[in-house]
Amino acid sequence: MQNREQGFGREVASESWEPVTHDIPALELQSTNGSVRLTEFCAERAVLYVYPATGVPGRDPAIDPAPGWDDIPGAAGCTPQSLGFKSAYADFTRQGIRVAGVSTQPLAEQKDFALRHQLPFPLLCDEELALQAALALPNFKIGNRTFLRRLVLYLESNRIRHVISAIVSPTDSARQMLELLEKEKKRSG
Repeated sequence: MQNREQGFGREVASESWEPVTHDIPALELQSTNGSVRLTEFCAERAVLYVYPATGVPGRDPAIDPAPGWDDIPGAAGCTPQSLGFKSAYADFTRQGIRVAGVSTQPLAEQKDFALRHQLPFPLLCDEELALQAALALPNFKIGNRTFLRRLVLYLESNRIRHVISAIVSPTDSARQMLELLEKEKKRSG
């Protein structure tokens, strides 16, 4: 599936993303709740929502995290996406599914965001791009910063089972994953 997007002053083609491996790597990432071993976090059932960067109070969103941020396809919408996962958190936990957000944003900014919005789940910091490299997560660069493109991954037993890469509404991406899992449950019923 190929999508046409406007970005970076030119039209670019972007393919739907497929992981280079379905196995979650044995990495330890810092998070808003301390160190997280991915193979422990994803040992049973987990959702990782991957996002570029949330807003930071006192910074002009038109220029930070990058000039023209709102004009970059898929860049804006990280705060509403995180709040969507916060709203759906009880639905995930009732099903025994752990939730975490993942971005390359500095940990201090993630901690501030998680505290301000009282997120009940960790935000994982991939500032060193270890997870990005291991899974070849789609990304984009602006200046000297690398940002992850928006995705939602569902994992069971340390394996990626579902990927939502065509996210039209970041706010609804948590519900979109819950609906996908419900449909799968009915099919396998």
